[in-house]
Amino acid sequence: EGGDGLTYINFVNVLYKNFLNNNIMGFLRGGESEFYFTPGLRYLLFINQIVSGDTYYLYFFVLFFLPKVINNFTTTQFGKRNGYILTLSFLLLPFLHHLGFSYYQYIRHAYRLYPEALGYMFFIMALTLFLSEFKQKYLTMNFLFALSVFLRPNLILTVFVIVLLKTYKSKVNIFSFNNFPILILISLIYFFPLMHNLFFAGEFTLFTRYGSNILSVDNILSKNSDFYINKIISLNFILLFLIFIPKQNNYLKIILITQYITIFWFDDNSRYYWIYWLVSINLIYKFIESVYYKKWKFQKIYTSK
Repeated sequence: EGGDGLTYINFVNVLYKNFLNNNIMGFLRGGESEFYFTPGLRYLLFINQIVSGDTYYLYFFVLFFLPKVINNFTTTQFGKRNGYILTLSFLLLPFLHHLGFSYYQYIRHAYRLYPEALGYMFFIMALTLFLSEFKQKYLTMNFLFALSVFLRPNLILTVFVIVLLKTYKSKVNIFSFNNFPILILISLIYFFPLMHNLFFAGEFTLFTRYGSNILSVDNILSKNSDFYINKIISLNFILLFLIFIPKQNNYLKIILITQYITIFWFDDNSRYYWIYWLVSINLIYKFIESVYYKKWKFQKIYTSK
């Protein structure tokens, strides 16, 4: 799966040396004039370097809270009993291991210093607030979403669409005195990669050169029929049909669509699909639950006559 972790270690060393030498511009450059690798992890690992040195105790300490994050999400979506069962499955019986719903998978990728573990953890935290306490935790939710995109830019389309739509629908006043200043600060997290790439490389690259190359018109037009056939004859394409199930959460459907559009052009590396699969599991469960409830309700009415 590549040696991205070694590259991030090198970036952290560059950051640390520039920090010690009070070289602000070298620190902000972060080891690349134009980001090729995801920008956020190197800076978070720098904080880890300050706190725990050459070990990665802080990174793993943060991930110790992941089971609680998963439990909050699953209980919000599936109820306390089923949420508890799914959390135990996430920890001890990872039958959904290959779909990314496994503590071992997160620890495994954290050990290799990939950004997915933290990025998706922040996204799930934000999504839980999005689905349950949107107005009450609006600023916290937006901050967590921004961190998730900083670590995993493939989440940007999803975050942009669902937050924009629900903000409009919920009539949240983003220009209020309590919201606007903090939202401006949060927006700097989103715009930092673009400002960095413009300043140091003179390139209008929103996040990373890798992502821009993948999503470029030239790359998209270069794909042959075999590429599309392989994409269509796949489980991921079949899961996309979950959007046609009526009376399901439309925001989850939007996440499914936007994630599929984003990762469609990327290689079939499973870690890119974790959020796509998590939302698919959610929609499948809700569908089965609704069918079972209707059947049980029908039987109750029928037997009571």
